[in-house]
Amino acid sequence: MGVSLNIRESKERKVYVQEYRLPSTPYRINDSLALNMKSAWLEHMWRYAGPNSSKADIEKDGYQLIIIADSKSLKGYGETWLIGTGADSTFNGCFRDAIITEFKKLPSKDTIEWSVQSGAQLAKSIPKVIVGKFSIVAVK
Repeated sequence: MGVSLNIRESKERKVYVQEYRLPSTPYRINDSLALNMKSAWLEHMWRYAGPNSSKADIEKDGYQLIIIADSKSLKGYGETWLIGTGADSTFNGCFRDAIITEFKKLPSKDTIEWSVQSGAQLAKSIPKVIVGKFSIVAVK
């Protein structure tokens, strides 16, 4: 699967769907966590259309949301805290200061919200400690 490095590249590949922003910058998750997002966009899931290709073959079903933040905001991400609980599309590390999550279908609302949990465990048998909320808003 491919992942665009920025919005411009996503548009050039013709996989771009929607840009998102934070309700406030930086976004305060709780007293000790804040996220300074540089950019966020939703794109179709896609594969490279051949070796060294800038063209994309769009997957029939599925979307991916990429968030570019700064390293300070993402300190400890995936080790001491996570956005999402598994039940609400948890984000994974992607590339330098970026996190990504997937959707099977387009989000139905302009605002998307996730719980933020302490720790890095997604197992159903381990209780989740919710430490805050994270939300983004579609840019009109």
